[in-house]
Amino acid sequence: MTNKDSIINYIEKASGFNHDETHGNMLTFSTRENGNVGDEEPGEQDIKMAHQMAGDIRHKYDVKNIEVSSVDEWVYLEFEVV
Repeated sequence: MTNKDSIINYIEKASGFNHDETHGNMLTFSTRENGNVGDEEPGEQDIKMAHQMAGDIRHKYDVKNIEVSSVDEWVYLEFEVV
């Protein structure tokens, strides 16, 4: 199992985030598990989970450029594996 695979497995098991894309060393995850689809607003719990996952992976893995963002009800977690 590669480091990327290990990170993907960890995030998907520990949170409601799903792996969306891999571009080179960049990994992108997203969720709208607690988002308000009708109002197109992100869920506060999803945002908190994204920040928690960002802290966890920062300590467990060699990653950089961690970014948490949202678009409508979707919350994204993106970072680069070193």
